[in-house]
Amino acid sequence: MDLKDICPCPNLECKNQLDCVKCTSSHLSKKSLNACGFFTIKTFLEDAISKSPESPTALMVKEMIDKQTKSYKSKMEKYGWCEGEQEKRVEKMKELIKQ
Repeated sequence: MDLKDICPCPNLECKNQLDCVKCTSSHLSKKSLNACGFFTIKTFLEDAISKSPESPTALMVKEMIDKQTKSYKSKMEKYGWCEGEQEKRVEKMKELIKQ
């Protein structure tokens, strides 16, 4: 399986696209999550939100998830990714580890 077929990041103009080490390093220096990091923790964050959905922390985390999701959606539209493409790639990433 080729990395270009499973990378969940829709920012196709990024110079670090498909270079996981540079991508992670770049995002760490900017104090932001790359797509792989985001999808790794997203379900945990959503579970935490569900425990106390009206807490200030839950509202802050939900806002972060919504902002990140909106950014991805914008880039997917820009580059012509069909609905569900990113989720498909995340599932392929999960399967990769089982090989």
